[in-house]
Amino acid sequence: MLAASIRLGAAMVLIWTLAPFLWALLTSFTPENEITGEARLPSHLSFDNYVYAWRATPLPLYFLNTLIVAGLTTALSIACSISAAYSFSRYRFAGRGALILGLLVIYLFPATLLVIPLFPIMRTLGLLDSYLGLVLAHATHAVPFCVWMLTGYFDAIPRDLEEAAELDGATPFGAFRRVTLPLAMPGVAATAIFAFLYSWQEYLFVLFFTTGEAVRTLPVGLQVFLSGELDVRWGAINAQSVITTVPVVALFMLLQRHFVRGLTSGALKG
Repeated sequence: MLAASIRLGAAMVLIWTLAPFLWALLTSFTPENEITGEARLPSHLSFDNYVYAWRATPLPLYFLNTLIVAGLTTALSIACSISAAYSFSRYRFAGRGALILGLLVIYLFPATLLVIPLFPIMRTLGLLDSYLGLVLAHATHAVPFCVWMLTGYFDAIPRDLEEAAELDGATPFGAFRRVTLPLAMPGVAATAIFAFLYSWQEYLFVLFFTTGEAVRTLPVGLQVFLSGELDVRWGAINAQSVITTVPVVALFMLLQRHFVRGLTSGALKG
């Protein structure tokens, strides 16, 4: 009885969670003249909203920009986080605990607090309306969490394995590259997915640090339909929402085994 109640409750939560996405998906295939405030099945499935969103707006450019920014943010975050986390895990130095705590506190800061100091810095360095500016801005949020998360993974890997490799003639870097890093790959994969998903859907930094369409990304690009620059077409809005969401859902479904394994591994070993 208890198990049935739990399953029923989980099913209700799932339906409640998925209902807005299903409504958006349904609306995206509904002809514009049939869209109302109520969710209903269309008389026929139409791809006109997707064609309009792709051809009548800079959606392809937004999609490419988002892919570039998210990819570069992920690469930068992982490169910085692996070296920093390994240092925190393997070396003891003055201020180590305060630095780790500081990184976590920085991650907990809302993005609105970081926009204010970052904007004059970006303007002074000429990084507004640039991929580099957006990547660095996104990294301010992604790197602290990735470092904090990866530190736990490296802590869970016995130091004896590296010492054994060094006794066999490996250099400290060789032991890290050939022994420690492969064992930490579930954690690296989990943090990489987090960094990519965060950058893909980030809105505030892109809104403040871009003024044109050259490097504008998908979340901010959605404003085009609502800003008065174009007629408000709810079908096209939902079509763009689906186009924006599908890649990250597909990525998560493809890598969810690594993501879940990485998270649970860190929880059990940390």
